[in-house]
Amino acid sequence: MRKERIIMNRKDLSSITAIVFDFDGTLTIGGEDIKREAWKPIVKPWKDEILLAKANAEEKFRHGKGSRHDILRETFKLSNFAEDEIVQMADAYAAAYDALVQKMLRQGGMPEGTEGFLKDIHRMFDLYVNSATPKDALCVSVRSLGIARYFRAVLGMPKSKIENLQMIVQKGGLRPKDILFVGDGLGDLKAAKEFGCNFVGIPKSWNLWKKGKTDFPLIDIVTELPKLLS
Repeated sequence: MRKERIIMNRKDLSSITAIVFDFDGTLTIGGEDIKREAWKPIVKPWKDEILLAKANAEEKFRHGKGSRHDILRETFKLSNFAEDEIVQMADAYAAAYDALVQKMLRQGGMPEGTEGFLKDIHRMFDLYVNSATPKDALCVSVRSLGIARYFRAVLGMPKSKIENLQMIVQKGGLRPKDILFVGDGLGDLKAAKEFGCNFVGIPKSWNLWKKGKTDFPLIDIVTELPKLLS
């Protein structure tokens, strides 16, 4: 495992050549809140014991340890469904969930100025998306927002965020210190620390990050990043 390294001041940013963005809640409005809301109509008809099984499955796969398919399969396994039913039900519910999330993401959109920011900054840095969302669904989301052309690669599950960072290093011939990872999740921070790259966080009510109280810089929205890099 690499030595933990989190940027502490602007001098550390001088070697940055690639910026890696988390997706939900970093490049979009709503983020994980949208994903939580999207589950509600999906699971509304479920019995209490299945809802309890889903809660246990979510705990097992939290912080990017598994996809929505993993959660659904584990839910139905814990609920003692037959194996052939588990596969069919997981696929069907995952498809319905994905469609609803895509619709809600399009409706929520991105923070004001994000597309213009990406258009400008992609001329100066290689840009990547690194998310715990399944890659196929992630690519659909990025394309639907009209920002796919700004990224060298869009990376998601089943690879972990650390594996995706390793792929970025190999693809770009980079060192970990050449990368700035921007995200709003504890999984993003953990991946940056373990990989040894720079990190900038976006505070949310649930991550409890407060300006002046973290050992890494914070910005409220991605469009504030140029101020940090200047």
